[in-house]
Amino acid sequence: MTSIHARRLLLPLLLALTPFAAAHAQHRGAPPPRPNRAPGPEEPPRTPPPPPAERRLEVKATEKGFEPALIVVRKGERIRLEVTRVSDAAPAKDLVVDAALFVKPLPVGKPVSVAFVPDRVGDLRFTDKTEKVVGILRVEE
Repeated sequence: MTSIHARRLLLPLLLALTPFAAAHAQHRGAPPPRPNRAPGPEEPPRTPPPPPAERRLEVKATEKGFEPALIVVRKGERIRLEVTRVSDAAPAKDLVVDAALFVKPLPVGKPVSVAFVPDRVGDLRFTDKTEKVVGILRVEE
């Protein structure tokens, strides 16, 4: 058999088997083959998805303590705890989140923000340095 005859027989055979090879690769868990082409004018370039929105939690430090004193959040949720001391009579003079994870002074009338993502299920305490005033961030799945 000459090389021309071999090429004429092998080329159609290879082209016929290509879809089977791709299907077999997908069956084994391999990703499907991607076409090698740049995005054209009809296909805009892909952008990554935006990060999840941040949830803002407003807390007031009053004479009675933190209001609300219990806040439920989800594990992995981006949160911003914003605490405002409403009067000088409020016993909380500073903000301590989860045993000194964050420690910030609480001036009267000025909101203090702490942004973070809880990475474990359970209760996170927010308090003042004296621990006379306590609030709970309950983290659920």
